[in-house]
Amino acid sequence: MRKDAERKLQEREHKYREAHRSDSGLFMQALEGAGYVIGTAVVKVVDAFNGAFNYFGRTVADSETRHCSQKKSEDIGITENERRILLIGRTGVGKSTTGNTILGEDVFVADTSGESVTRKTEYARSLRYGRNLLVVDTPGLFDTSIPNNQTMKEIAQCYSQTAPGLHAIIFVTEIGRFTQQEKDTFDFFLTHLGKEVIDYMIVAFTGKDRLDHKKRTIKQFVSNLKDESALRWLLKRTEYRYTAFGYGGDRADREAEVIELLEMIDNLVKENEGSYYTNDMYKRNEKLLKERWEEEKRKETEKLETEIQSAKKSAQNEFEEKQKELEKKFENQKIEHENNMQKLNAKFNEQESDIEKIKNKNKQDLEEMRREIEQREMALTVRRIETERDIEIRLREEAERKLFNKEMTFREEHRSDSGFLASSHVNRKGYRIN
Repeated sequence: MRKDAERKLQEREHKYREAHRSDSGLFMQALEGAGYVIGTAVVKVVDAFNGAFNYFGRTVADSETRHCSQKKSEDIGITENERRILLIGRTGVGKSTTGNTILGEDVFVADTSGESVTRKTEYARSLRYGRNLLVVDTPGLFDTSIPNNQTMKEIAQCYSQTAPGLHAIIFVTEIGRFTQQEKDTFDFFLTHLGKEVIDYMIVAFTGKDRLDHKKRTIKQFVSNLKDESALRWLLKRTEYRYTAFGYGGDRADREAEVIELLEMIDNLVKENEGSYYTNDMYKRNEKLLKERWEEEKRKETEKLETEIQSAKKSAQNEFEEKQKELEKKFENQKIEHENNMQKLNAKFNEQESDIEKIKNKNKQDLEEMRREIEQREMALTVRRIETERDIEIRLREEAERKLFNKEMTFREEHRSDSGFLASSHVNRKGYRIN
């Protein structure tokens, strides 16, 4: 089995180099012709000598000096054979390990515990099979220590380092663990990066070793997925562009997986006619998202104002009702007092001296009653004003809190199927993406 894998790897390497011949390809071909196995260590040695090498053999003319196309990372420019790759996904799915496999060396810090170790966007370059690779590793979503909006800020910063754009965006997920959170992760990126990102996306499964132990292939795994499964849904969205990586086993198997991915990216570049996922696409989608949010915010503000006016009107009506009750009560007391006065007047002749005292007492009582009513009316007016103010403050604080929470969760909870961004988007193959 190992010999078959090595033979297939050699055949694919030969085919790949023939299709993408370059100075670095001639360098590797020369060494291969001499019977050497080419690895990243050899390229590093050549790089240490500023890329110069001599080969004395039949494959390349004797004493002919050629210069390896790989330069130091900071000197590698935008070339025809450059491939700029972005790794995205949920925390702990193996993005950093996948990046190291693609690069052919351990550059990104990886952890097998499922905990995220990537806090900032990281970049690494490598020359692999005639291709200058720029691989970008990003923090994962749903990390308890990093908010999702902070992760998106980190990803947004990578566009200046990957100009003029990305050739491929690799969505990394684990075999057999595509949960609702994985789907939410995909939806989150789709919402923030825009539906154009679908045209540049490849799904990379990690944990292929599990299939290898069961002597199953990734194609068999995919073919057995249920039509209604979330993973089948994801693969349909990406037009079944997928590959798989294992982290154990033979080096030949791992290298074959890398070549398969590079060929898939090359095909993707051809399908996209050499276009990239650019910063302009991201900014355009962010602008649409911001405009959508501003519209939602405007509606919420209008709703708040309506609620405030309604609350004010309700408080005003309640105040008027209580005022009417108070006036009615005062009127009844006044009538009762007048009746008492009439009774007293009837007895005036009989009890003149006592009547005077009683009249004075009633007059005082009436004055006190009036003062009490005036005080109650004043207190009621103050209470009404305070009530209206408290209602307005409470409603505004509640609305601001809702707006804040909604803004924080808007990007996470907004589904691409809502269609508010580009419900009629059609990818370059002519398929409508819902």
